[in-house]
Amino acid sequence: MPEIRCPYADVRLVDVNGDGRNDLVSSSGQIFPRREDGSFPGEPGLRLSPFPKDDWSFLGVGDFNADGRPDLVLLDYQEQKTQAAVYYHTAEDRTPFPAQPSSRIDLEGKTADRHPLLRDAPAVADWDGDGVDDLIVGKGQDRQILVLRGGREGLDLTRSLKIPLDYRLHYETGLYVGDFDGDRRPDIATFGDTNTGVGAGGPPSVYLWIRADESRK
Repeated sequence: MPEIRCPYADVRLVDVNGDGRNDLVSSSGQIFPRREDGSFPGEPGLRLSPFPKDDWSFLGVGDFNADGRPDLVLLDYQEQKTQAAVYYHTAEDRTPFPAQPSSRIDLEGKTADRHPLLRDAPAVADWDGDGVDDLIVGKGQDRQILVLRGGREGLDLTRSLKIPLDYRLHYETGLYVGDFDGDRRPDIATFGDTNTGVGAGGPPSVYLWIRADESRK
């Protein structure tokens, strides 16, 4: 296996060049194409570097523009500003992604109440059931979840959804999406502060956001 050094290491196995073999993609933007014998090279075949090298970054993989090819999203973890760098697949096997981000999405918003990203990879799922992957982002100590909806034009902040919560997301945990009640629609599971007055926010507990006729339970 190749050596990957970065402040936060996360990897995915995904076929980015269409040869039928899963390649190695890291949250630092390094992409290692798998060889015919199943091994990986010692050096990455492609380096995506949208953020300063010492920044933490998180990786999301999905088909966000409905072209049948995997796209990449790198999220920058900063206290003052959070940003997503989106790389759409070029449809070229030799250079599957552009050197520079296809787009950058400001995740900070206009609110003065800033929150850092959850310390884990963002969730990817078809949240709205249109057959296109969406990016689902949470922030530590925030009371809402942001759903960046995918589509023919790709991820777009203007078409995003915000899910209000009655608790605060615990900043050191992840956000998970799955069908937890068997209705074939995605739900959300995460840790949150109980707000019981014990400690800063109370002991964290598991919270489930279950969809029922598009209303919350």
